[in-house]
Amino acid sequence: MVKKYAQRLKVIKPHNRLDVTPLGAARKIVIEFINFREHVLVLFQTKFQAKHHGSRLGTFWNYFFPIVPLIVYFVLGETKVFAAHTNDNNGIYICVGVTFWFMFAACLQIPIQTVQASSKEVMRAAVPLSVSIFSDFFDMIFETLVRSILILVMCMIFSDLALSKLGLFLILLPIPIFFFTAVGLILSIMNIVLKDIDRIVRLITQYGILISGVIFPTPSVAGLNLMNEYNPFYIFIEILRSTVFGHTTDLWWSLLVLCFLTALLVPISLQLFYKTEYALREQI
Repeated sequence: MVKKYAQRLKVIKPHNRLDVTPLGAARKIVIEFINFREHVLVLFQTKFQAKHHGSRLGTFWNYFFPIVPLIVYFVLGETKVFAAHTNDNNGIYICVGVTFWFMFAACLQIPIQTVQASSKEVMRAAVPLSVSIFSDFFDMIFETLVRSILILVMCMIFSDLALSKLGLFLILLPIPIFFFTAVGLILSIMNIVLKDIDRIVRLITQYGILISGVIFPTPSVAGLNLMNEYNPFYIFIEILRSTVFGHTTDLWWSLLVLCFLTALLVPISLQLFYKTEYALREQI
């Protein structure tokens, strides 16, 4: 006698995305990454190879371009073109801050640019939009690692780092990454309607570093000093830089406020992004 098993069919509707909770959205995005991890790596490799396509020097450019700004800032810092922040090696001190700025700026820009550049072909595909964002984050991590290795080499030659605070540094580092990524996700949704947001963010991330106190010390400039007290780039970078070099800082209360905002914005941004992808597919 053949025993028959009833088949249970689960119908998944696109609009189920609209009912997802913040925690559910975070869980589903993680599941998307796990299910499409091979697509993420393939897309990262494709973009990596496209950067040196047709070049005789090949992957040399993938490693050289990320460190060019650091070399320039290091030379300018060492030649006293930039005023010294502390008694530490000024060139290395600036390079550490610039590396953090590039990383946080990428966290902010990647979601905006990915959503804006999503074509009809991409949105009609079965691959979720988060795959492109994850692949771009892999590229950001690669460039950050290249810059970090250069800084470590500089420190071995010219200076020392406060390795005793390495644990604290590793605890603090994810906070700005989550904060700026959450803000980037929210702005990517707003940019669908207000296209000027992308341009404004690019202006801020490209030129804001010049007045942020990351390169030039700004205590003597009243307006800039006041602005930096509320500048999340400056607050995060100064706290991380102080941790790296073993300095004291009075920005811990500001960090506490930003930690609260991070905990608030991350679930909201993930929920909005997860819901908005369905809305984008419906429009196409």
